[in-house]
Amino acid sequence: MNPPVGISDEQAQVDILIKDGFVWDEAIRLVYFRDHLYSNGEMRQRVANDHRMQFMRWLYEQGELQEEKM
Repeated sequence: MNPPVGISDEQAQVDILIKDGFVWDEAIRLVYFRDHLYSNGEMRQRVANDHRMQFMRWLYEQGELQEEKM
């Protein structure tokens, strides 16, 4: 799902979360968490070393998985 022109990606994510039943504060926290989770160097390293994540990434690159837009 692509956000309408003029709406930021973050706002579109919040809108979808609210539509799915989250309250505004929860949606904001989830979007913030998602945006900042992988800015942590330790988390990036853990993901890089996780064989299951590497397999999921490979499946995505092969077109076997589709990224769901929030």
